[in-house]
Amino acid sequence: MPKRETEIKFLTEWKEVLTGSFMALACLGLFISFPSKGVAEDLSRLFFFLLVIPALYIKLILKKSFGDFGLTFRVARESLLWLGGMLVSSFLIVYLLIRFTSFKDGYILPDYVLVNFWWFLVYELAFVNFWLFIHESFYRGFIFFTLAEKFGFLAIPVATSFFVIFLLLTKAFSWTMAPYVIISLTGGWLAYKTRSFVYSYLMGLSFIIILDAYLIYISKQI
Repeated sequence: MPKRETEIKFLTEWKEVLTGSFMALACLGLFISFPSKGVAEDLSRLFFFLLVIPALYIKLILKKSFGDFGLTFRVARESLLWLGGMLVSSFLIVYLLIRFTSFKDGYILPDYVLVNFWWFLVYELAFVNFWLFIHESFYRGFIFFTLAEKFGFLAIPVATSFFVIFLLLTKAFSWTMAPYVIISLTGGWLAYKTRSFVYSYLMGLSFIIILDAYLIYISKQI
């Protein structure tokens, strides 16, 4: 087969992976380079660059359904079992971090959630919920399902690598982000098995809320 025909075949077969990866990198680059002066602007650029732009790319360029990228939720016994299994796995990993590292001391929550239960609920169900859904839709939705057709389960560590590099470039890599790295792996496997990032989002939100509540509880016992 002539070289040019081989190149054309390669580009045809890998077109969606290549363009999707480029789009993901562009979204992350724009997010990092766009100036921000506070939490509200951080959340706004998060919403625009990691949710709106990928959504427009999927609908207008690829002309595909959001369901092709994991925005689907079918209640099935096997999916629920995988959710429970990945939730337990996440807790086992974080237990090892609490037991053998300085994670507990380095994991920081806002002061106002430590002293007021209602602010804790607002923080978890508003801020954490919003932040987590956008990241799940981007990493476990857009990036993972862009790569999964060609790479299968290997798309899980690749999508996690995107997230870790993002944390490093934004200088946000810390113990506070460790639980999110954990669920990027366990949630990735859950998305792979259920074909839905909604399951990984629900598992991740449950994990973070329970973990935060537990860490607040033990901090008050000292």
